[in-house]
Parts: sequence; structure tokens; C-alpha cells
Amino acid sequence: MSRLFQAVVFLAFSLLDLHVEGRELIQIKDAKTVIMQPKDCVIESSVCSVMTPKRKKYELVFGKSTALMDENTAVLRESATQIALLKGRMWVKTSESIVIRSEFGIAKVTNGEIWVTKIGQKVTFSPLTGELIMVPRGSKESIVVLPNYENWLGPVNKAGVATSGIPRLLDIENHIQRWGKLYTGNKMQFKKDVHEYFLVWYSLVEEDSDKNREIALRTIATEAENKRREEDRQKKIKDERSRVRDMMMRRLGLE
Repeated sequence: MSRLFQAVVFLAFSLLDLHVEGRELIQIKDAKTVIMQPKDCVIESSVCSVMTPKRKKYELVFGKSTALMDENTAVLRESATQIALLKGRMWVKTSESIVIRSEFGIAKVTNGEIWVTKIGQKVTFSPLTGELIMVPRGSKESIVVLPNYENWLGPVNKAGVATSGIPRLLDIENHIQRWGKLYTGNKMQFKKDVHEYFLVWYSLVEEDSDKNREIALRTIATEAENKRREEDRQKKIKDERSRVRDMMMRRLGLE
């Protein structure tokens, strides 16, 4: 590990410790009661709508999966392998293939852990593990989102296709805040888990930087090569014009 990397990691860890100790990371409690439609539907296998109250979380089980719901979150359990986020945020864990639906499209998740957030007219998918594929509403094409990256779906455009973003590395600060809010262990264990995750995240930052640097160098090399080729082309044109001019001068006896 380079000295620069060590320095950055040390500084980041210090900042992370401040975030973990901050008031915004106080864990919210489990809800004793939640709003359900139909009443007590979570104990059945039928369609069930669940909404959490303010400052309370709730774990919704569906099939072999769980969705830990943040406060003021509404989720529709449609089947054992499909749920829909209506508003708010949830932390989903699954050991099988499931579908997470929204008004702007779906996300297919396989054996993974994912955060899903709906704020306003945007649904953001942030997988930590597993495979995630977004399919915008009205589109036949899919978008792969790699672990520790995130992407979003938004309103349908004039062409009848939901808008979408460009995959980007997960926002570490926002992730720590939402993670700490729903974390079930003690604060010391949370700090340890955050530090371990940060090393994974930062390695991706360096990897992205290396890729961007390589792309930049390739772009520079390509531009230099294109410039050289254009100069060669212009030289050939100039030489050809000069040859034709000399030939015409000789034919006209002007030399």
C-alpha cells in the first residue's frame, strides 16, 4: 500500500468515524405496528401493502427474501419473488432471483443485497452484491448495474420509454447514513463494518481512476495519431499538386 493511499485511507477513516458518531446515524427502532392493506396481510401469502410510520423500520418477508423498510416507506408485496417500492427506501436481501418493480420500470436481482430509494420522480438502485439488471419502462433493452455502483430510472419520455441515468460509483456518505439508520448491531461493530466496506469502495475508486487515466491517454494518443495522419494527408495533397503543377509547366514549356 503506497504512502499516499495510506494517508487517504487514514483521513477517510477519520471522517467515517465522525459520521458514525454523528447524530444522523442514531438507529431507528423496529415498528411494533405498521399500516397494512388488507389488515394483517403479512401473515398471508396474498398481495400485501405495508407502510412504516415516522422514525420506525420494519422487515417485510417475501419468499426467501427480506426487505428492511426505512421510515415513511411504502412497499407492495406482489408475490414471493416480486415487490414494488411505492415511496421511501428499503434494504433488500435475497438468495434467489426476484423482481423489484417501480412505476418507471423493473430491476431483476439475483442472489444479492441491494438498496432501493424512491425520492420524487426517481428510483435509484444501489446493489452491494449479486447481479442487478434494470429494464426501463417501455424499453426492450436492459442496463446492468455492477455491485457498489448505482443507477436510476425516471419518468417516461415522449418516446414512451422511462429515462435512466449512467452507472456511477455508490455515494459513500449517503450509503453510511442510510446503513447506520437501519443497522441492527452495536456502534462498534458498525464502525468495523464501515471500515471494511470503505476499503472495498476505495479500491473501486482507484480502479475507476486508472480506467479514466487510461482512457485519457488513449484519447490523447488517438488525437496525436489523427493529427499525424492529417498532416501526412495534407503533405501528400501538397506534393501531388506540386507534381501536377511542374508537369503542366514542362508541357507548356514554361520551365
